[in-house]
Amino acid sequence: MVSDSEFDREFKKTTTGAIMQRIKMWVGNSSAVAARMVTYTAAGCGEDTHGEFLSFQKVVPMAPITYTGEGEAISAGLWKETMEEFKFANVDNTVNNLG
Repeated sequence: MVSDSEFDREFKKTTTGAIMQRIKMWVGNSSAVAARMVTYTAAGCGEDTHGEFLSFQKVVPMAPITYTGEGEAISAGLWKETMEEFKFANVDNTVNNLG
């Protein structure tokens, strides 16, 4: 979560947005820290982190449900729905050509 982003500047003007902004300032990261995390992930990580969940440049376990049959079914369903939503852009061809 980035605390000093202006992506939600219109939302911040609402009562709920102002409350959320206070929470983000308390628990979020600055844009500079978030940029370092993204850069590290993109350029500094190797194959050993592929498919893993990184939190503050460390591999951490995902939610426990992820490792169950139910979690795998949810993941497969979400992937199918996502691909269906982006069918108009031929995303399936792009994904298939990545391998």
